[in-house]
Amino acid sequence: MNAALAAIAVSLLIVVHELGHFIAAKAVGMRVEVFSVGFWKKIAGFRIGETEYRLSLVPLGGYVRVSGESPEEGKGKPYEFWSKTPGQRALFVLGGVTMNFMLALVLFITAFAMGVPFTVADVGKTASGEPAWLAGLKSGDRIVAVDDVERPTFVDLTRQVALSGRSELTLKVQRDGHLLTFRVRPQYDDEAGLKVIGVYPPLEPVVSELAKIGGEAGVSPAQQAGIELGDRILAINGVKVETAYDLTDQLINYPHNEVELQVERDGRTFTVHATSEPVPRPMIGISGLSTTIESLEGDGMARQAGLRVGDRVTAVNGKPAASAVEIEEILRKSLGAADLEALRDERPMAFHASIPDLLTEYKFMSSVEFESSTTLTWVQKDGPAWQVGMRPGDRIETIGGREVETWLDVLTEGERAGGKPHQIQWARGNEILTANVEPVEDTSMSVGHLGIVFRLDRTAPERYGPLGAIRKGLRSTVQTITEILLMFRGFATRQVSPRQMGGILTIAAASYYAAQEGIAKLLYLTAVISAAIAFLNALPIPVLDGGHLLFLAIEKVRGRRLSERTLTVAQTIGFVLIVLLFLYVTRNDILRFFAHG
Repeated sequence: MNAALAAIAVSLLIVVHELGHFIAAKAVGMRVEVFSVGFWKKIAGFRIGETEYRLSLVPLGGYVRVSGESPEEGKGKPYEFWSKTPGQRALFVLGGVTMNFMLALVLFITAFAMGVPFTVADVGKTASGEPAWLAGLKSGDRIVAVDDVERPTFVDLTRQVALSGRSELTLKVQRDGHLLTFRVRPQYDDEAGLKVIGVYPPLEPVVSELAKIGGEAGVSPAQQAGIELGDRILAINGVKVETAYDLTDQLINYPHNEVELQVERDGRTFTVHATSEPVPRPMIGISGLSTTIESLEGDGMARQAGLRVGDRVTAVNGKPAASAVEIEEILRKSLGAADLEALRDERPMAFHASIPDLLTEYKFMSSVEFESSTTLTWVQKDGPAWQVGMRPGDRIETIGGREVETWLDVLTEGERAGGKPHQIQWARGNEILTANVEPVEDTSMSVGHLGIVFRLDRTAPERYGPLGAIRKGLRSTVQTITEILLMFRGFATRQVSPRQMGGILTIAAASYYAAQEGIAKLLYLTAVISAAIAFLNALPIPVLDGGHLLFLAIEKVRGRRLSERTLTVAQTIGFVLIVLLFLYVTRNDILRFFAHG
């Protein structure tokens, strides 16, 4: 059903566009020979007057054919395309764009009258080292304003971050009944292709998928305990679960333990017991993380303990530490009071933190980022890297034949290799050493998992009365056009990557997922796409309606039509540009599919 609704929505966009041309042609006295729903071969048809109405094989779109549309076909009849004045032909061309704008407006109004579900602008979690983390936003914060955008949705937040063009944003946040203000500086993310601040929306603790831990041969503790798709997790060991992140945080304390879950299913509540499992990770036992602090979470545990950027931790609980890994190892093995020694501008300093459990230890380590490089600060004794001769102080040069320049490169290449043996080349002084290293499955630093996957964003419906829906529909239509213009500006200033553009596959996928959220969300998305099609089709590019309008404007000014050669060359150039654009966005679609597949 969702696939069928998505196909209908996509087809509607183009059929309505062609219907606009059809109505305009009739209005100015042009003879419409064919009005087809779909492309290619005719399946069925009937004739009313001079027009044949067809249903064609490929259902994605349609077309209108008017008499004498090609100059060589014209016979000078008054109902032919080229027999009409430039103004009448312009009305015909504008018919499609106008209908798409009208469709967008009607769909926006209908959708908001029904109530459109949007992801809420609450902070589910922040990414370490990213702008929101640096500013001090925390899980559970409710963003009530982004600059001059009040009561934003998560889409509004993302849009303002990526397209506003501002170097700094002001976020107003509600936290524990208090209104707080944060200034956040968005950063361009190469992988995302736009500016981000590192905020993820809250996920509902509703089971979307049951996965096996350890691969196909592994187990799913949740499934073994009787958990089913659609179940809502209410609590774990008596601790209330508001979002999926609450559950995953609590499981940090239970890496391999039996836990009690309170579950809601079909309106009834019951309790189950499941044994968490640590997820094994392929490791070779190396780290390039130092003990020098590179950045701190805005109001995180490390900052509260008194640590500052530039401090170099030298010992924890009296034990020397030369790597962030050693800091974490010491903290995990001696939960309770944590005494840290550090150097600040070469002056010894002492700090204290209370770390009673693994979750607190995780929060402490997550509140600080340490400097890193390809020079090893830690090699696990008797681990795979140690066994082939790697030692602290060695510098990684290549992994699997690929050069590495940063510690992130090392991690990326290690993930690419997965659990398979891979060749590592490293330098020790002037000596270059090479060895094949085989990772081992390690769970020593893993947190507990139940084999539950959460994917459902927390949403809230945006619903209006008749007048409110009309106002919101008008604003949304204008906003869609504004976003496209801002996107073009982002392309020009390289603040947005062209990889963000998508084609028919992206539209179809988005429509499918929108249909899963209900008819109102599908209508909203279809309205956005319709407004976008109208605007893009009005651009002065040959082949598009805007290109035809440009030629008509030139004809009106000159008093005569452009030559057939000029029109042919222009149309050919426009066609080539459209084909190249189609190939590029299809490439983006395919890459996006494999990236998420």
